[in-house]
Amino acid sequence: MVRVLPGLLNEEEGLGAHTGVVLLGRTFGVRYFFCNKNYRPMGIKIPLQCRECSAIKTLRGTPGAPGYLEVVCASCKIDSRLEVPMAVRYPEEGNGWAHQFFFGGEREYSEVWNAPHSQYDTV
Repeated sequence: MVRVLPGLLNEEEGLGAHTGVVLLGRTFGVRYFFCNKNYRPMGIKIPLQCRECSAIKTLRGTPGAPGYLEVVCASCKIDSRLEVPMAVRYPEEGNGWAHQFFFGGEREYSEVWNAPHSQYDTV
């Protein structure tokens, strides 16, 4: 699954609008979640409607202080801060699947990724 899942997720980006995916291994656990510059910057779903002026689809997010996303309404200019997940590998262009380890890490993930076929657990 370590080798197959990233490719499958890239083919099914529509899934990301609704849910994340968790992959559990013996030595690591990783959560994949979808990011989109306009609707899910840094994996945080921005509401469709401004809570102050009720305008639809006017909210835009930009990275703010470390660990926060600044969300500003283009109509009324009211802004708010949303907390973003830390220790995450985000997609380079801002659109695509990000991943975050909740136990283990890159070293454990790489060990599984680089394992020879003879070590695959197929039972």
